[in-house]
Parts: sequence; structure tokens; C-alpha cells
Amino acid sequence: MTSALTLATPFTDHLVLQQGRPVRVWGRASPGADIEVSLLAGQDATEQVLAGAVGRSDAAGRWETVLEPQEAARGLRLWVSDGEMSVLCEDVAVGEVWVAGGQSNMEYLLGFDAEYEALSALAPDPDVRFLDVAKTCYPGQLEEHDYSAFSHWHTATYEDLPWFSAVPYFLATGLSRRLGVPVGVIGCTWGGTPGTTWCPAQSLRGTGAQVWLTEYEQAAARTTPHAHLAAARRSRMIDLSRPFADPRFVRMMYPGYSRLAQRLITPTFRYLTPLPLGPAHPGRPGGLFETMVSQVAGYTARGLLWYQGESDWPHPQAYADVMGAVVSSWRQAWGEDLPFLAVELAPLQEWLGTSGDAFPLIRAAQAQVADTVPGVWLATNGDGGMRWDIHPKRKRPVAERLTLLALRHVYDQDVDADAPVARRAVRRGRQVVIEVDHGQGLVVDAGRVGGQGPVVGPGRGGSGWVADAGRGGREMVFDHGRGQGPVADADRVGGLGRQVAGVLAGCWPAAGSRAAAGRWAAAGRRDSSWVDGGPGVVELTVYPPSGVPRLRARGHVEGDRLVVRAPVPVGSQIRYAWSGWFTTVVRNGAGIPMRPFCLVVQE
Repeated sequence: MTSALTLATPFTDHLVLQQGRPVRVWGRASPGADIEVSLLAGQDATEQVLAGAVGRSDAAGRWETVLEPQEAARGLRLWVSDGEMSVLCEDVAVGEVWVAGGQSNMEYLLGFDAEYEALSALAPDPDVRFLDVAKTCYPGQLEEHDYSAFSHWHTATYEDLPWFSAVPYFLATGLSRRLGVPVGVIGCTWGGTPGTTWCPAQSLRGTGAQVWLTEYEQAAARTTPHAHLAAARRSRMIDLSRPFADPRFVRMMYPGYSRLAQRLITPTFRYLTPLPLGPAHPGRPGGLFETMVSQVAGYTARGLLWYQGESDWPHPQAYADVMGAVVSSWRQAWGEDLPFLAVELAPLQEWLGTSGDAFPLIRAAQAQVADTVPGVWLATNGDGGMRWDIHPKRKRPVAERLTLLALRHVYDQDVDADAPVARRAVRRGRQVVIEVDHGQGLVVDAGRVGGQGPVVGPGRGGSGWVADAGRGGREMVFDHGRGQGPVADADRVGGLGRQVAGVLAGCWPAAGSRAAAGRWAAAGRRDSSWVDGGPGVVELTVYPPSGVPRLRARGHVEGDRLVVRAPVPVGSQIRYAWSGWFTTVVRNGAGIPMRPFCLVVQE
């Protein structure tokens, strides 16, 4: 009988095994085959078996074994045999393993990053490794295109460095240097995809994300699986096997298109040519969970990384349920409650027809999941955006914040990692005090967004102060003064709706209601915190409960204090960075940006 022994996708040369934990190894073989697995060190006469396991394939040919935990190591080999043939993986390392998911900002290749030329001049780092799962959305796609650069482990050599995703690269580099061990990251990413494709469709039923399933079911009813598969094979947006081959795609990723150029290329750009939603679409609910995540699900890892949400703008009110389903379904697929580190959406006004107007709601949903689901942390990204480009060109800053979160909450190291979070706004006499967690050393960094260039808007300045909240926190105090007069707001929507992260109140736009979402977004566009009148001046937006036009509360930093004067009645909403695009960033003493917030003033 001819042997049919194969290993699962993650088991190739240069693979990284998770240290300190039992390691799962699996694949396929002929039914009933006896499988032997060995982890080897040394060569020839010095060869040593570090760990071994045996198993047997089932009636469908699936087999699985578990190796005992190992310490960090390099230069090992993984040998697997079914008695008729064997497979040998060379240059195996034992260290730390993370799995990264999401859309284009997690996918964004290091070859497009603003630091790539400088990085390519550095010596290779064999301790930093990356596997990018091939982007497929229907059966047989692997045989239709050249995916030779995907689904195998890369090391940080001159040849392979461009193929690393940038955020995983910077995180792996930071962790490797801090922990002194090899670090590997597995990437499951596809640009332009909604969160619903990265979790099983059934996990969305009966939740606020049902709207995505309904839209898909309606679209699928207008076609057939055969017809849609044929359309997918003809579509130019499906083949992502050669990202450096198309000059216009390369230009889009780096240095990016100007706003004028975007208007000119949008009608003809191949990557914007839509494939109708259907059974072979990469964005169908559950699609990429089935075709990509399932290939690596269960690979022994330390934690999960997530950077996604830009494509969920049609239904932002559903994103908390979508992200929650991703967290729970990935943890279920891995068989444990792995740490989940997510990235907040960066500031954006517009890019190739995609608006950032819905981003405040998506950011709030990200914060809600981080605050309510155990083991989920959020890396803030308020200084990482570009006004007219959805792809920030410098990924190091947000990757370093993910690294800090991992060091603090996963590896239990004593580092400052958490962003300032405004928790409560309380009226105290003539003042409104906003209590801030992780707010030590608050400062305002005005007009600079992640080194992407200064942007300064109109304003008149003001004053206010930051009082000590005790227990390691800070309080931003709003002193009732004359302040700027009311500003007309004809598009204002009456409130925000349900609670978000326990602090928002009002009325969400109805699911699928573009009119309601448009009115809300129109109001949101003017909620940007913008600056002028000197360094550190910030503007917040106040919506009184009486329905009078919104007010602007301006302030600036005086040493370690933030001062804002405005008449703020109880029941008002106070908003910071509550827009797609904003340029003023409040940071704590560790330099970590504050989350955007919308708080209701309490007695």
C-alpha cells in the first residue's frame, strides 16, 4: 500500500514549537497507520531523542500525537514516520508561538513598511520566524495559483524579510530580545474582510451580528454554488499569491496614493473590483475560518493577536458581537482560553471610498470586549493613523504596544503597558471630574499622529487642570467657566443607544439603517479632538441633555494637569477622539495613547 503520510500546514522546516507546554503534532496518513514522532537534537553519533510519541490514524486517515513539554532550544529536527515513509522538518526551534489574525493592517507586509530599507540592512535574525497561511477561500484554489511563498515558515533573512507581516515581525523581534528565546508567529489574514468571515457562521446566529448572516443568505439566494465559484475564479481580487508583482498594488501599500490619485484610480483598480457575495467569497460568514484558520487551529501557542474592524463599517453596532464570537470561537478551536491581544482602529477620514465615520462605534465595541471578556486586552492606536490612507506605513509603534501588553499580562513582567481609560464623569460642584485608569503623568500630544505627519486644525485654546485621583490614577477636571458659545449641529442624533463599555447611553442606529448611520456619522465627523493656540491644547465635545446645540470644551496641559473650562450639566455627554479622524492624543507617562471616550456626566 502506498504511504499517504503528510503533516499539517504548520509543520515545515524552520518551525517554532511552544516551550513549556505539551505540543500537539498532527497530519494525515493511510487509515490505520502506526505513526511515530520524534524531536531530535544533534547529528549522527551525537543524535539525541528529546521527546517522542506514537499514535494511529483513524478510518479517515487523521492522526494526532502530543510531545512532552520542552525548554527553549534551536537547531532541532522533527521526524515523523508511518513505517513506510518519513518526513523530516529541519532547523526546528522551541520558544514562543503566537497566532495573528485580521485584515490588511495585520497582513501588511514588512516589504511595504516605512522602515523596511533600514531593517533589510540588519544582520539576519534566526530567532524571529513567520508562517503566512495561504489566502484561499474555496476548495482547489491552492492548485490554481503559485502559493510557494505561503504556508511555510520564514526566517528573518534578507530573502524572506519582505514576506513577514510587519506587526508580527516587530512583536516577535521585541519578545525575542526581551525573553531571549526564538519567537514564531502564524498569520491568518486577508485584506478587506469583515470579522464575520473569521468565526463560524453559527456563532453569529441570534446575536446582533445576525444582520451579516441575513445579507449573505439573501445574496446566496441570487446565485448558485457552481456559478459563484466560476465567478470567483474569474475575479481578479481572489488571487493574492504575488503581492509584489502588481506595481499599482505595491504603490497603494507604500508610499500610498494621494487623495487626488485615489479619486482617479478608484473606478478601475483591480483590487476594488467587487465579487458579488456568495459561497466562494472570502468575506462570506465563516468562510476564512473554514479555509484558513482550520489549517492551524490547535497548533500549540502562547496567545492570539487581532487587528481587524475596518471592513465592519456597514454594521458597526454589531461589532461587539462579531469580535466576541471571534474570541470565543478561536479559543474553542485551540481548546483553551488563550490570551487575546487586539489593536484599536487607527484614525482615518477616508480612503478609496471607505469612510472612517463608523470607526468610533467600532472602537467602542473593541473596548467593550476588552473590558468584559477575561483575558482580552486592547492596544490603543490613536497616534497611528493617516488621514487619507487606511494603511499606516509604520507598524512598529502599535506592535510595540502589543509586545508590552504581552510582557505585562502574559509573561508577568513589570512593565507599563495599559492605556489610559476614562471610566467615569462626575459633577462635583462647579467641576466635572473624569476618572482615568492608568493615567499617571497625563500629557496632550497635539497635532502629531504616530510620526505620520503633523496635522493641526482650528481652535482658540482654553484652560483646565488634572487632579490626582489616588490609587495610581489621574482625574481630568473640567472647571465651569465661560467657554466658547454653542455650536450649531443640525445633524445631531438624539443620543447613542445601548450601553457600550458601561459608559455610553442613547440610541444606536438600527441595524442596517444607512440613513440613521449617516446622520450619526455626520455628527461624529465634527467630534474630532483638534488643536490650535499652542502645544498641548485639546478640544472635547459636549452634548447637553436638553437638546441645545453641542458645546466645545477647550483645554491645555499645565505640567501634569489637563485643564478644560465649559458649562457641563449633569446628563451631558463628553466625548474625546469620537470621530474617524483626529489628531490630538492624550497620553500617560508611558507614552501610551488614551482610548477614545464618550461619558455621561453623573451627579
